[in-house]
Amino acid sequence: MSNKEHQLEVLNQATRELMASESRKEVANTAVEAARDILELEANAIHLYDGEVSGLVPVAQTDVANELIGDPPTFTEGDSIAWRVYTQGNSVAIDDVRTDPDIHNLDTVVRGELFFPLDEHGILIATSPSTDAFDSGDKTLGEILAANTVTALEQVERTRQLQNREEELLRQNDRLEEFVNFVSHDLRNPLSVAKGHLELARADCESDHLTEVATAHDRMDALIEDLLTLARTGSHIDEVRSVNLQEIAEECWRNVTTEKADLVVETTQTITADRGRLQRLLENLFRNAVEHGDETVTVTVGDLTSDDGFYVADDGSGIPEDDWDAVFESGYSTQQDGTGLGLAIVEEIVTTHGWDIQLAESEDGGARFEISGLDLSGQNN
Repeated sequence: MSNKEHQLEVLNQATRELMASESRKEVANTAVEAARDILELEANAIHLYDGEVSGLVPVAQTDVANELIGDPPTFTEGDSIAWRVYTQGNSVAIDDVRTDPDIHNLDTVVRGELFFPLDEHGILIATSPSTDAFDSGDKTLGEILAANTVTALEQVERTRQLQNREEELLRQNDRLEEFVNFVSHDLRNPLSVAKGHLELARADCESDHLTEVATAHDRMDALIEDLLTLARTGSHIDEVRSVNLQEIAEECWRNVTTEKADLVVETTQTITADRGRLQRLLENLFRNAVEHGDETVTVTVGDLTSDDGFYVADDGSGIPEDDWDAVFESGYSTQQDGTGLGLAIVEEIVTTHGWDIQLAESEDGGARFEISGLDLSGQNN
């Protein structure tokens, strides 16, 4: 095997090891050892940028580099060839560093040096106590190694960010579970006690004040139920299946107190969804239409012309356009006795499915909620 073939074989092996590295330190150690074998230069080091010191901090170096240089320095702005190369972003080969005005240490025993910037991450330095210790081929191989090192460093950073994100999600889920438990028990239990005492009070006397108390209890019940739904809606969907939109719309309509309101279903779509959450979405939109319209409001469920979703529209008084950006925020309601969470729950269900929702004005001047981006793989052909 020729020397060049050996160098390429070592480079390939080093690349595999770099991509398997799990930390910046591991990447740096692998890279300096690879540089020693590929470039046949025994003294090598990697310095990575550290924002806390605004400098290139030594992270890994070969044993020979320790013997040749001693404790490696931290390079900062304007004090070295390494910093200049790092900021300029181009690899540099210097036969004798004593001739360079940016030399860091005038008393160094180092003569020849190869500098390979690692993008914003840092720099790889290959060192020799002799002049003319490398050629253009060494520089090319070093640049390939540096590029692979950058890829490995970026992979480690992405993995770290994902791990941090997963840990944050776990913390959020723990806090969410605590909140759900608090709402379920610490709020509902006192409310049940209050309702019991209210019934006892009503047995002793009749009063409009007690009626107001009962109304307040009902509102608290509704708030608790909506809070629990909102908290649980954001969790991961475990199972979806084909759902006939017409059938589920008619079923949901029966679950809503509609009085003299009417439902018109103009769709035969079959969509892929979490049935329970889709049911909650439709029931909330139906309640929103009935509660904000008059008693004869008509609600229509139909297909979007884009063929990737459906709409729920009514012929009520509509929602002022200035409020369109706010309707999905928790607490928004035009009704004095509304919880302000119904449409927030709708948006959470839509987002959890990966869909989109948009508010518009219906043909009759009422509200029109358009849900798009659906999976129609279950659609009958």
